[in-house]
Amino acid sequence: EYTFSSRPIIPVSTIGAGDNFNAGILYGFVRDDIRRNNLDNLTQDDWARLIGYGIDFGTEACMSTSNYVSKEFADRYKQELL
Repeated sequence: EYTFSSRPIIPVSTIGAGDNFNAGILYGFVRDDIRRNNLDNLTQDDWARLIGYGIDFGTEACMSTSNYVSKEFADRYKQELL
């Protein structure tokens, strides 16, 4: 069991924040090739990285009136995968 902090922001809207948080974690699973059989072996650092992605995605969604991340944000993360 771990605890992680988020960044302080002044949100424009929270619609879509949870969905985008989950999308960020899923992004991390794909990026790091984490499979179901790996979940029990993840370290606190692994979880911190995954939760960090979730926080990044959720924060991005909160900073606009859209309920999804911006194309520019997605492009930055897409470049990271390459």
